[in-house]
Amino acid sequence: MKKWYLPVLLITLLAFTGCSKDLLKRYEKRIVGDWDVEVINLSGSGGLPVTFGEGSYHFSEDRSFTFTSLRGIQYNGNWKIQKYGSDDNCSGCSSNNIHSLLVSAADGSGELKSDYFNTIRFSDTDNQFSATMVNGTRSAVFKFSRK
Repeated sequence: MKKWYLPVLLITLLAFTGCSKDLLKRYEKRIVGDWDVEVINLSGSGGLPVTFGEGSYHFSEDRSFTFTSLRGIQYNGNWKIQKYGSDDNCSGCSSNNIHSLLVSAADGSGELKSDYFNTIRFSDTDNQFSATMVNGTRSAVFKFSRK
């Protein structure tokens, strides 16, 4: 029986060292970089205002934010991630730790625009994340991929 302890211990160690360390990083660190929206899935009925939508998103470590639309219009501003418990702001959520994302930016004319994502979730490798907007019965799920 003692012969099995060492191989089992080695396999367990290899399994844990092979996992991504990204899971341990704070969301504020994981989001830093350049992202493209792969797809936006809409569901429900009614209207859902989406300001930025498809295009290129850049999140800087200093919390500055740049969005470039598919037409080449650039917006500059800030981003903020907020963490809260499901009892605080999200009735019916399945996780106790929900992360929301607020992006606000202005174009060259100075017009300020913003989008609020009720929840964001990263993939295991930090190369993708999904962000969900909810407005009544209408929702939009954005699928982001790192450039």
